[in-house]
Amino acid sequence: MSFFQLLFYLGFAQGIIFSLVILFKGSKKVNTKLLSAFVFITAWGCLFDDTVNLQINPLVYWLWNGNQLLIGPLFYLYVIYFDSNETRLAQKDYWHFLLFVLLKLLAFPIEVFGVSTGFLEPVTFISGLIPSVHILAYMVASLVVIKKLDYNLFDFFSQEGAGSVAWLSYIALITISATFFVLVFKLLESIIFYQIAYLMAVFSIYLLSIKSITYPFFFFEHSGLVSNGNKNTSEKKYANSPVSKSKLDVYAEKAVKCLKGERLYLNPDLNLSQLAEYSGIPHHLLTQSINQILEKNFYQLVNELRVEEFKSRVSKPESDQLTLLALALESGFKTKSSFNRIFKELTDTTPSAYKKSLKPQ
Repeated sequence: MSFFQLLFYLGFAQGIIFSLVILFKGSKKVNTKLLSAFVFITAWGCLFDDTVNLQINPLVYWLWNGNQLLIGPLFYLYVIYFDSNETRLAQKDYWHFLLFVLLKLLAFPIEVFGVSTGFLEPVTFISGLIPSVHILAYMVASLVVIKKLDYNLFDFFSQEGAGSVAWLSYIALITISATFFVLVFKLLESIIFYQIAYLMAVFSIYLLSIKSITYPFFFFEHSGLVSNGNKNTSEKKYANSPVSKSKLDVYAEKAVKCLKGERLYLNPDLNLSQLAEYSGIPHHLLTQSINQILEKNFYQLVNELRVEEFKSRVSKPESDQLTLLALALESGFKTKSSFNRIFKELTDTTPSAYKKSLKPQ
């Protein structure tokens, strides 16, 4: 067994286990199922590379070959449904798998029974350029959609950029790079390029695994991540929720009390998971109570408290000993730019103008 094969097998094992964990421990939303399938297919490819002679068993080869045509649609649809509460795909989305189904059916007599006819011969492209071009097209389309996503997941983070979904772009770019190396391999027939491509696939699996540990709610508590706290949006989003308003009132009051009593908002890295742990309220109910009862998102709630904290600090005589930035950092803000923007949004004035207004004329 070569070093590369060992890495491929490790990537396969990691990917299969991770995909099953996502599927059975994640939410019942369609985005979870799509991500699980994407990881599974990527891992499946790591097991069967060109260093394994699958021609010994034509049926096994047919089952494996061409599954690359699933990679693009699965990832693209995952991005599309990233912030969706849907539990199944829309009927129109199944068309994305049409090419895979057609080529699989047409390739069956060639790869399993060895049939060779002038009509079916072009289908051998399933092992050629079609999968590579297919993946590239879908990954580029995915990058376009990712750019439209809100990179600040306001229901989960209290600082801008903390909940960036840029990692989705990284997965797409890694896949594009891997596909490029596959194309080079097909042109130059140098196995090293093929091995580099699958090493990238292994890397993408480990990247996703690490992300699931760092931000588990992307994978296990994933529901309505990008929310603006708008009342109409919240009412539509939670229209079928079985949780009563009185219960949500209690949760919202408890969350605010916990934030103020423990002064958790002073932590610049505060996120929803930490507040859920302190308050003992489940993630999804905490998010719902903030959205529906307080009519805002986690990001807005925490930063409103930080602005009030800054106002309190800057009004004290001893504040003259500190700069506005120092007071902002002590109030829980992480950067000068975010502090200035948020303060202006909530007060219609700048921090310096506000401080000046406190001084007697």
